[in-house]
Amino acid sequence: MQRFARSLAFGFATLGILAGAANAGWKTDLDAALQQAKETGRPVLIHFYADWCGPCRQMESTVLNSSKVLDACRTACIAVKVNLDHHEAVAQKYGVAALPTDVFVSPTGEILDRHVGKASIDQYVARMTDAAAQVDPATTTAEMTSDVTDLLTQLASSFGVGLEGYSPVALTVDRVWTKGNPEFAWRHAGVMYHLADAQELEQFKADPEKYAPRYSGFDPLILSVEGEAVPGQIVFGSFFEDRLHLHATKESRESFLKNPSGYPAPAKLEVPAVVAKREPVVAEVPTASGI
Repeated sequence: MQRFARSLAFGFATLGILAGAANAGWKTDLDAALQQAKETGRPVLIHFYADWCGPCRQMESTVLNSSKVLDACRTACIAVKVNLDHHEAVAQKYGVAALPTDVFVSPTGEILDRHVGKASIDQYVARMTDAAAQVDPATTTAEMTSDVTDLLTQLASSFGVGLEGYSPVALTVDRVWTKGNPEFAWRHAGVMYHLADAQELEQFKADPEKYAPRYSGFDPLILSVEGEAVPGQIVFGSFFEDRLHLHATKESRESFLKNPSGYPAPAKLEVPAVVAKREPVVAEVPTASGI
């Protein structure tokens, strides 16, 4: 049986970033830039600016449209400009507090680097080249991305309510088991989650990858070692790098926590006819404390 590609969590809402007319090599549609990054395996360079920002205007006139930078836009990075005044939520998502700011994002959605302030042409091109060098093309091809995302979503869509109805936001933020309300429901990566209230719902919608279990709730160790998609249990959850993981058994959880970075998803796997299963687990779920 072939193996799954490394799970790629993008954590981006669909965005149509419309600004002024694009210069050659620069895009003004963030959604299109992110999609092209997935297809090419190149990182995304997001340049945040504002019309009232003096240093931004200087960068625009002396650096961003230089031949060297435009060449790098076509070879090293997928470059996109975002006007902070028009897209404050996007700027907040990427932690932009000053202008100009450049954020480099991998094809898998991870922030590779961040730079604030002006830069010379050579400095700017060097930053773009460094970001491109950080991307592993073996894990970012469009085929692998499509296989992993589509397959895990397809398998997870057959589940019931995710986390058995407990709020993923409360669990991630406070490490507390809080029952969600079906009135505040949202589907992510094939799984329906219940949030406790309207505020939690907005938090989850803004960045579902931050709160939802990784690998759509499948056991990461079994996925890596055995190449099987085995649903994890909420009684055997763990956190690694602030991401929630669900494990099928206590033994799997303990082994994973000994070396959590040592269990990447397998390279590829054919779609199984059914989700792999283990013996049923009977355990009490904590109601006051978290994982």
